[in-house]
Amino acid sequence: MPSIKRLNSVSYCIAQHAVSGLSYIHPYIGYACKELGLTSIKVNLCQNDPCPEQFKSNKPLHLSLIALRKKFEGILESEGFTVNDIKDISLLFELTKDLSDYSSTNCHVCLTTKSGKIFLHGVNYLGDPMQPNKDVCQELP
Repeated sequence: MPSIKRLNSVSYCIAQHAVSGLSYIHPYIGYACKELGLTSIKVNLCQNDPCPEQFKSNKPLHLSLIALRKKFEGILESEGFTVNDIKDISLLFELTKDLSDYSSTNCHVCLTTKSGKIFLHGVNYLGDPMQPNKDVCQELP
């Protein structure tokens, strides 16, 4: 089994991918949050379908979150891990207040190993590291 330290890289890489245009999450996530009056959305990539129930009717967002989970699996595999090697990976997408095009969100990631070790990362809408929001580690309701 590879070094558990490689999961730090995995958590950062998925945050980077999630804010990039390659994830196809934007601007759908912004529009979906606006429709419900939300400023953030939290997803768990350990679930086969990580899309929260209230967003499943938004087909582009729903499909992009499923694709993000598959990308996560690929990143894990490239480091020698599988989804079964981790306990949880939650992502918190926050809409930025200074941009109104709904294409810009910050992403916070909390990856927890089976042994309880936590890797926490934050990436802003430009892909730059930022202080992570620790609320991402709170369990989903």
